[in-house]
Amino acid sequence: MSARYYPHFTLDLPAGWSDETVATFVGKRVNNFQTNIVISRVIQGERLGVERHAQKQLDLIRGALADYEVHEEASITFSGERAYRVVHSFDSGDGRKVKQLQLYVEKDGHVLSITCSAEMAAFAGQLPDFESILGGLELS
Repeated sequence: MSARYYPHFTLDLPAGWSDETVATFVGKRVNNFQTNIVISRVIQGERLGVERHAQKQLDLIRGALADYEVHEEASITFSGERAYRVVHSFDSGDGRKVKQLQLYVEKDGHVLSITCSAEMAAFAGQLPDFESILGGLELS
């Protein structure tokens, strides 16, 4: 495994701008689906707490995707921070089923959304890679 350190740059943002970084990492292509992890950072405008923030996001997902199913969900601690974990699946719209492990992590007024995606049939085989990557993720 090779370590990646982000960000690779520094910039000054004018008043009113915010950092809502999105980083995408791709893994093995399995059954013509690109296994991936997407990490995004959003500012909690309402300070809902991580559980409520996650539920609002999941409500949006539930309303937008066909054949949506939650397999597991729980409030957890991740890297010493309050977090919410959900594993869910849905029809991607092109006839394939996608399964995701999602973590929502509250950190310094932001929520990091970490989404690990694989085709449903390949998810169990990709889970060890996902767990290994998440185990090595350091929050700063």
